[in-house]
Amino acid sequence: MLQIRVYVPHDRLEHVEGMLVEVDGVERIVRVGTTHDGAVMLTADVEHSCADACFTMLAEHLPEADIALIRLDGIQVSDTRPQRGWLASDPDSLAWSEVIAEARTSSRLLGRYLALMAVAGVIAGIGVIEASGILIVGAMAISPDLLPLAAACVGLQQRRPRLFLRSVSTLVVGLGVGTITAGSSAAILRGVGDYSGTLQLASLSSLTHTDATTIMVALAAGVAALLTYETKAGAAVGVAISVTTIPASAYLGVLLFTKNSSGAGGALGVLATNLACLLIGGTLTIVVQQSIRRRRSRRPAPTAPTAPLP
Repeated sequence: MLQIRVYVPHDRLEHVEGMLVEVDGVERIVRVGTTHDGAVMLTADVEHSCADACFTMLAEHLPEADIALIRLDGIQVSDTRPQRGWLASDPDSLAWSEVIAEARTSSRLLGRYLALMAVAGVIAGIGVIEASGILIVGAMAISPDLLPLAAACVGLQQRRPRLFLRSVSTLVVGLGVGTITAGSSAAILRGVGDYSGTLQLASLSSLTHTDATTIMVALAAGVAALLTYETKAGAAVGVAISVTTIPASAYLGVLLFTKNSSGAGGALGVLATNLACLLIGGTLTIVVQQSIRRRRSRRPAPTAPTAPLP
């Protein structure tokens, strides 16, 4: 269940309540209390289908007010009733306002993100050296590159260049850290004599050249990344897109740090192609979702009040 919480100046309270009452899908409007500066806390339960429009309406008419969209976990009587139609709505999906807020957070370059990318690079680098699929999959599960990639898709679809550039920069820096730590691990192992400098190229051929399967996998991964990102589990790291990023970046790092340039250009091409296809697949997923939401919406969006706010 979603809930709108807004602190309204006392002289605008009646008007804001009237706006909310007119929105189909808004219920249980409650005046909770008054703050020390005279603002009244107003809460209302909103259905998922009208949450974004309701949030936008309040933000436009109360630009200086403290407005929040809150998700409450629980079971209601309506949740246990049979639903009509074979295609039900997903209760775990985020409202679009929540997705944008998550994108802003995911686009930031955080220390924890860099640390996880570094650890993923070490494990993936060793997995490349030993041609170990288990280690490479483990590195993909650790890597959090899903977050800035999905944020970049949101910024691209919403035409927000700052969000897009910040997200892409975070993603590139993270992959660079993974490349460096993978290469450093290979250099250390070669220095102590545990790595001869040769790779089992037969088992790593997918990391050195681009073909139709490379593009298909990356496009599908981009779709999966956005679908995962738009749920409550979106912050969890996984292999949704890392299958197309971490192995290639680790392979590139191993080649560069062991002065084995053979295949480095191919690995860089695979990584660049994968990133481009991930962005395309994720962005097209958002475009299709937005189109479906507009067509399926049967409730009219909240309209601005005819009378100006006092």
